[in-house]
Amino acid sequence: MKRLLPLCLAALASTAIAQTYVSGPFVTSPGAYACGLIVPSGDGSILETLAPMGLTTLGTTASNTIRLADDFVVPFGEVWTLNTIKVYAYQTIAGNATTSGFTAGNYRIWCGTPGLGGTIVADFSAASQWISSTWTGAYRTTDVVMAAGTQCAAANVQRKIMDVIMAGNGIALPAGTYWLDFALTGNAALGGPFVPPISIPGTRRTGNGRQLTVATNTWVDASGGVSPIEQGFPFEISYTAASSAAANPFQPNTVEASVDWNGVQAAACGNAAISTVCVGTNTTLNFSSSLGAAPWELAYSFMPAVSLTGGGFATMNGQTVNLNLLDPALGFLNNQTFPAFGTPLGGNPGSFSFPAPPLGTLTVQALVIGGSHPDGFRLSQAAQLNTVNATPLAFPIAGPATDESGVVIPLNAVPGCFGLGIPFYGTVKTQLIVYSNGYVSFDNFGVLDLSPTVLEASARTTLGCWENLNPGLVGSGGITITSPAAGQISVNYNGVWRSTSGSATNNVTYSILMDTAGNLSLQGLNGILPTPANAVQVLGISPGGYPPVGVSTPFVAGLFAVPAGSMSYQFTAGAPITTPAVSTITLTPDGLGGYMGNAL
Repeated sequence: MKRLLPLCLAALASTAIAQTYVSGPFVTSPGAYACGLIVPSGDGSILETLAPMGLTTLGTTASNTIRLADDFVVPFGEVWTLNTIKVYAYQTIAGNATTSGFTAGNYRIWCGTPGLGGTIVADFSAASQWISSTWTGAYRTTDVVMAAGTQCAAANVQRKIMDVIMAGNGIALPAGTYWLDFALTGNAALGGPFVPPISIPGTRRTGNGRQLTVATNTWVDASGGVSPIEQGFPFEISYTAASSAAANPFQPNTVEASVDWNGVQAAACGNAAISTVCVGTNTTLNFSSSLGAAPWELAYSFMPAVSLTGGGFATMNGQTVNLNLLDPALGFLNNQTFPAFGTPLGGNPGSFSFPAPPLGTLTVQALVIGGSHPDGFRLSQAAQLNTVNATPLAFPIAGPATDESGVVIPLNAVPGCFGLGIPFYGTVKTQLIVYSNGYVSFDNFGVLDLSPTVLEASARTTLGCWENLNPGLVGSGGITITSPAAGQISVNYNGVWRSTSGSATNNVTYSILMDTAGNLSLQGLNGILPTPANAVQVLGISPGGYPPVGVSTPFVAGLFAVPAGSMSYQFTAGAPITTPAVSTITLTPDGLGGYMGNAL
C-alpha cells in the first residue's frame, strides 16, 4: 500500500476542522415509503423511465471484477486528511430485513482521470477497508412503481440501499482534483452489488463517473439508461481540513481567474495544463472571471510552463507564477506591463477561436485584480498549447463490414495527429465513428439496437440515415470512407442491404460529407428506398444529450434552421425517408452553435 504525502506538512495551520464532502444525492422522493407497520418506512431513490425514457440506470455493478470511480476537488489553500469514505449500494433481498449483506470494500485515490492519464496516489485495494454497513432508510425503485402506488408491495421493497463505510487511513491530500475508485463485496448468494447513480429528478446526465473492467483493465465512461447518458456516483468523504500556505507546483484555475486551451485543466497534482493539437486546426482559448469588470491582463510566453521548483516562483501569499520569465518574447495581450493593466472587460472576457499557430509552444497565464485572495489579485493556471504537424489520413478507409458494428477514425489524435478535426455544433470533434446502420457519430456507443427512435437519436451525436443495415450479408454492398478534397471526409454507403429484407432491390446508397470548416451534407438521398413494412428509419442531425427538440417531418425542399442544442430529424415507418424532390441536405454553421439547412 502506498500513501500520498502532502506537499508541505510544515505549512499546515494548527486549526483543523472536521467536514464532509457529498458528491451528489440518490434520494429523490423523501418519505415515499410510508408503508405502515409491516414494511419499514423510508425514502425513495427513483429510476426514471417515463419522461423521458432512460434517465438513470437501476444500478451499476461494483465488485472485485468491476470498479467504479468519480471525482472530487480539494480546494486551493487546503489540505484534507481523510477520516472515512462512505459509498452506497444494494442487493436484492426478499423480505423486510434491513441488515446489510456487505462485508468488505476497498478503494484507491487517483490524481487525474482513471484510464486517461491519471495516476494512483493512494492504494488501499489489496485488503478490505470495511468498517460498517447499515441501511440508509432508502429504497431503489422506478417511477412506474411509484405511479402505480405499489411501492410497498413485497417485490418493490427488496432493494434497500445500504451505506458502506471504509477507513480513510489518514491520507493527506493537498489541493487538486482527485478520483475515488472503489469495489465492494456483498452476499455472494445475491445479485450485484449494485450502486445507484446520483439521481436528480428530470436530469439526464448526473456526473462523469468511470467504470473499470478489471479482467481487461479497460476504463470507460459510466453511462446507462435506454439511451447512454453519463452518470455520477454518490459518495461521502469525512475529512479534517487544514489551511495551507504552500504554493502548488502549478497554479490551478479558480472562478475568479480561469484560462484554458480547449477546456484542458491542470490536475493540480504536480502537472501542467497542456493541450496538444495539430497545426492549423481550430483552437479555443477560454478566459473567464467572476470578478465583474475587474482589471485584468493575460501574459504569454513561447516556452513551456515551468513548475515552482523548475523556474516558477510563489507570490507573497502562495500563488504560483508558472510562466518562464526568461523568455525574451514574453509579452502581454493588451501590450501592457505590470502593473498597468488593460482596459477592464466584463466578468467573462470570453472565448477566442483561431487556427492553431505554427509548430511550437504557446503558454498563457492571467491575472485579475481584486477578489478573495490576500495577494489582492488572482492568478489563473498557466495553460500550455503545443502544436504538432499533421499526418494525412491514408484514404480510402474501409468502413464497418459486419452487422451492428462501427469503425473508429481518429481525426485529430496525438500522437499520430491527422489534422481533420470536424466542428460539430461549435465543438471540434477529434474522432469519428462510422456505424453499419447508416449514420456517423462522434461518440462511441458500441453496439446499438435495431429500432431507432427520435428519443434515442436525440441522446447521441448523430448525423445521417439511421436504420437497420447489414453490410455483412452475402451480396451486400460495402461502406467506404474517402476524401474528395483537402479537408473533406466522405462516408459512403454503397448499396448496403437491409437486414430485414436484404436484396439488390432493397438497399441503401448515399453519402455523408463533412469538412474542417464545419459544413455537413447528406447526399444521394434518392438512393434510400422505402423501408420494408413496420421498419423504421430516422434522418437528420442531433448534438446528443438533449430531448427531441426541433423535429422536422418531413424534409421538404427549401431552407430550415437547426438551433444550437437542438436536433432536426425525420422519422418514418415504411414510407420513403424523403420526398422524391429532395436528394441533398446541406448544413452550414450559423456562427451561434447551430446550423442553417437547405433541402435540395
